[in-house]
Amino acid sequence: MDGAWPAPQDLSTVNTTDSRVFWYALYLTPLVWALLGLICIIKLSFSWLLVVAVALALNIANAIGYIRCQRDAAAKRRAAAGGEGLFSGGVSSTLGRFITDSILSRART
Repeated sequence: MDGAWPAPQDLSTVNTTDSRVFWYALYLTPLVWALLGLICIIKLSFSWLLVVAVALALNIANAIGYIRCQRDAAAKRRAAAGGEGLFSGGVSSTLGRFITDSILSRART
């Protein structure tokens, strides 16, 4: 499934500080909710535990979504740069050697 917003192909426009703050907040927020859930269990405040459980579930779902989008965008950048696909890696080098060898063998004869 493609996202609604395309990932930037040029990562030089992405501010590294903003990126770090975003990813740290994305990973730390579920930890904070888990800590609050532990406090609710210790205090036997089960009404607030329901709120914490919902918030924790939504934050984890959000983190999983962003992680998948990041991996998908990285794969698309690699594919656009020629890092993946049918004619990359072993297939392209083998095909290239075959073509080069056939041209050189014809040139020698």
